Amino acid sequence: MAYGKIVFKDTEIQDVIVQLENWYKVEIKVENLAILRKKRTGTFDNIALKRALDRLSELLSVRYEQQSENVFVIR
Repeated sequence: MAYGKIVFKDTEIQDVIVQLENWYKVEIKVENLAILRKKRTGTFDNIALKRALDRLSELLSVRYEQQSENVFVIR
């Protein structure tokens, strides 16, 4: 698993997702496209992918599921 620090400030979720995809080498699909324009501020500091997705889900009041080894869907 990849570890490191990702910082975002007043950043659209679509950009946060791109950062997460690049950092963790996964694909993150979003079913509710309306959340992509929401902006959030936060830091993912030295955490595993699933913990980052848990925190992102909490920030957005959504849930996610793992579709395959490297594909996650935010619902």
